[in-house]
Amino acid sequence: MILTSNNELLLTCQSDLADNLNNDIIVLNCNLSGDLNWAKNYGDIGLENQFYGNHETIHEINSGLYALFGKTSSFGMGLDEDIYIIGFDQNGDSPCHTYDYPISVTGHSMPDEDIPLPVTNFDAMVTEPTLIINDVTLIDSVLCPLMLPPLALFTADDTSFCMGGCIDFTDESLQLPDHWEWYFEGAIPNASSEQSPPGICYPDTGCFDVQLIVSNAGGSDTLLMNDYICVYSAPEISLGNDTSLCFTDTLVLYAPEGYVQYLWNTGATDDTIVVNDPGTYWLRVEDEYGCSSRDTINIDFNTFIYLDLGPDSVICIGDSVILSAGSGYDSYLWQDGSSGEDFIVRVTGLYWAEVSDDLGCSGADTVFVEVADLPEVSIGNDTIICEGNNVILDAGEGHASYQWQDGSAQRDFLVSTIGEYWVEVKNNAGCTGSDTIYVEVIEVPELSIGNDTTVCDEFTITLDAGGGFDNYTWQDGTQSSIYTATQPGFYWVLADINGCEESDTVLIVEDCPSLLWFPNSFTPNGDGINEVFVPVYDHVSLYQLHIYNRWGQLMFESSDIDHG
Repeated sequence: MILTSNNELLLTCQSDLADNLNNDIIVLNCNLSGDLNWAKNYGDIGLENQFYGNHETIHEINSGLYALFGKTSSFGMGLDEDIYIIGFDQNGDSPCHTYDYPISVTGHSMPDEDIPLPVTNFDAMVTEPTLIINDVTLIDSVLCPLMLPPLALFTADDTSFCMGGCIDFTDESLQLPDHWEWYFEGAIPNASSEQSPPGICYPDTGCFDVQLIVSNAGGSDTLLMNDYICVYSAPEISLGNDTSLCFTDTLVLYAPEGYVQYLWNTGATDDTIVVNDPGTYWLRVEDEYGCSSRDTINIDFNTFIYLDLGPDSVICIGDSVILSAGSGYDSYLWQDGSSGEDFIVRVTGLYWAEVSDDLGCSGADTVFVEVADLPEVSIGNDTIICEGNNVILDAGEGHASYQWQDGSAQRDFLVSTIGEYWVEVKNNAGCTGSDTIYVEVIEVPELSIGNDTTVCDEFTITLDAGGGFDNYTWQDGTQSSIYTATQPGFYWVLADINGCEESDTVLIVEDCPSLLWFPNSFTPNGDGINEVFVPVYDHVSLYQLHIYNRWGQLMFESSDIDHG
């Protein structure tokens, strides 16, 4: 519970209700008479907890703005409890997951009562009074300092300087401390109990912490300044080894960039000078921290050395060439300032070296090295072809040579089987490029809906295209592996798997044979059964009947099959 600047009470607790109110953090706002102004709950479906260690969890940031610190399982990383920070205004409203908390309020009236505190000394103390009224036990604690604790503050006359420097520290602590404990990381001395210790020296480089603990009868305060003191080394400069020049040569002495001040023995203040005469040359530099260094070089003039780095050359990207200045010289200087016998070249450019011997004679040579691009080649993305088909891989034109995985050297390669295929090409500079593709061959299942057939009268034939395909399309657009035929005609199906197609066709022809059966007797006796000699037939289109007696006389004839 806290008392706000507008004399309202903010109380925090937590709920244990259902739905989105389950284990939420609750904030109540009351006036000084105990009347409830509003009640809010904050959280979601997980567990929220208003306790965060043993610290006070609700704070007034400024008038009308408050912060509440707790723990949550509804947000953040999820499984474990994360820190939950809720900002809300004087009406309890927060930008998200805020709800009006349903609370019933009952009033309790308790009389004011003074509680004597057992103050028996003049030191800061904590007391815990207990009050029991109407069977309600109230417990609170109070800290009674009789003197405000100090606030530690300090300054130093410098915080960035050169190695070996010494500085003074000044205590500027507030609220009357009477005891000081200083700790100086990396310093000599490394501790002091003086109020403002002078002459703290730092023999090594680095950034160091400074800590001050101040105290009085009201308590103590600690101020730790991380990396407060930074000590820097003197700049490292080198003009190179003493060297000899031919009488026709000149030498440029370079100093590193980035220093505040340059001073040569010639009076020049640039970072480079040109040497035309023998003698001793020195340079003094100073950096931004006031640290300075100096280096000296002796220059002699003698005879000339012939240096040959080889002819201009071409290399491929990713390759390198070693330029050698030879052995036995006293000093070496390459275009980048390096001083080895050899220099490895990986990029296009002009490269030079200068050497000098023990007599002071020097020589130099320059060579141009071109780094040629690798040829770009593409034979396409990984692809799929149908069984029985093929694909042509084209490595493109303009390359000096081609080599495929089987050793062939043509531009194109015909692929009809599954596998990994690659090609390596070279340009006129001898640089190589390659590409690889994987070709998958889809096996197409056998498709058959049967043989051609004949039918008679009404019929039903089930045409089955079988399994193994992704899609089926019949002649009328039907999408199924099975089709029922009820009429004569052509029937076909188109099936595909991974884009590979297969088809089959069947012809159903109507062909009904003529059938004819004659009785071997009949009984024309008037009983209505077998009265007429007539055939039983099926699919007869042309008919003629002749009946003769045993003497060969024609007794009956008809071309009407139903006339007996």
